[in-house]
Amino acid sequence: MNTHSQIKEICEVPINTALICLVWSDQDIRDQFHKNSDEDFNISRLYSEIINWLNNRHLEKNQNKYKNKDEVIEQG
Repeated sequence: MNTHSQIKEICEVPINTALICLVWSDQDIRDQFHKNSDEDFNISRLYSEIINWLNNRHLEKNQNKYKNKDEVIEQG
C-alpha cells in the first residue's frame, strides 16, 4: 500500500479501507489492478469495482435463479 499513494489516500477513510479489502479478495480485480497499475486508482474506480463485485457476488449466489445476466436486468 505504501507504494501506491492513491490507495493510501483512499484508505484514510476507514470505510474505504473495508471496501478495498472486499474487492481485493477477488483475484480478477487484483490481476486487473496489477495489469493497469500505471492508471489512476481513485475513489470513482473503487466504487465502480465495488458495484461490479456486488453484482458478481449476487449472480453467483443466485446462479440457479437466473440463467444469464439479461434475466437479472429484465427482473430488476
